[in-house]
Amino acid sequence: ASLLVQTSNVWGGDPDPAVLAKPGTVAIFGEASWRAYWFGVKVRNADDDAAGVVFRWVDADNHYRFSWDVERGYRRLAKVVGGQWTLLWADAAPLPHSVWHDVAVEAVGPVLRVFADGHELCSVVDSSHPEGKVGLYSWRSAGVAFDDVVVRQPYVDVASFAARTQSGRVEMLGRAPQGIGAAWIVALSFSRANGIPLALIDPRDPRVLPLDLDPLFVTTLNPFPGLVGFRGFVPPDATIRASIDVPVVAALRGMQAFAGGFTLDLTALRTRDVLPSVPIWFP
Repeated sequence: ASLLVQTSNVWGGDPDPAVLAKPGTVAIFGEASWRAYWFGVKVRNADDDAAGVVFRWVDADNHYRFSWDVERGYRRLAKVVGGQWTLLWADAAPLPHSVWHDVAVEAVGPVLRVFADGHELCSVVDSSHPEGKVGLYSWRSAGVAFDDVVVRQPYVDVASFAARTQSGRVEMLGRAPQGIGAAWIVALSFSRANGIPLALIDPRDPRVLPLDLDPLFVTTLNPFPGLVGFRGFVPPDATIRASIDVPVVAALRGMQAFAGGFTLDLTALRTRDVLPSVPIWFP
C-alpha cells in the first residue's frame, strides 16, 4: 500500500485530555456492510499529539475509535453513538512517537479487540455498531504516517467442550468465543444419532446440535435439582461451566449420555456457537 501522510496540524474540539470527541482528520474506506474483520496498519507519528484508527464507521457521529496521545498521556478505545461519546477502555501508556508501530483491531460480533506491536491491549464487549467501514485518524498531528493497511477475515476461534466424571459429579467446561455476551444452554441426551436442526430456533442457522430429542434432553431444559449451571451468559473470557450432581440411583450408575449445547443472542434470537457433543458416564 502507498504511504499516506497527514502534513498539517488539523484539529478541533477541546484539547483537555478528558474530552473524548477530538475531531480531526479521517481517511475512510471499505464497505458499510463489513461486520467481522481484522484491520491492521503501520503507524508512525512524528508529532506528540493524537493518532489512531476508526472502525465500524457509520458516519462521524457513529463509530469506534482507538487513539493515543503522547502529550496528553493516554491511549484509549471510545465509541460515539448519535454524537455522544463513551469511553470503553483506556490506560496511561501511549505509543512512543517518531517510531513505527503495528496497530490492529479485530471486530467479531460484539467483541472488540485492540492490538499494538503484537500485544493485546484490550478486549471489550459492545454492540452499539454491528457493522461499518474502517479508517485512519489524526488529531493535531503534523507528520503522522500510515502504511501497509490490511483488512481481512478474522481468525476463527472455534468452540470447544469437554466433560469429566469425578466423585459423584459430572463437570463440564467449554469455550464459546463467538458467543461472548450471549445466553448459553447445555443439554444432555442418551443419543446423538440424528441431532436437532438449529433452524428450529434460528431459521438462518443451517447447523445441527448433535443431540437427540429424547426424555433426558427434555429433562435438562426444565428445572431439575441435580443440574447446576446449565444456563447463563458467556463471560468475556468465553469460558462456560456446568455440572451435574448425579442422584444416587442404581439405574443411572455407569450409564452413558452425551452433553452439548449452543449460545443464543436473545435480542436477535440468533444462534452463535455450537458446543460439540461429548460422552459422559454417570458415576
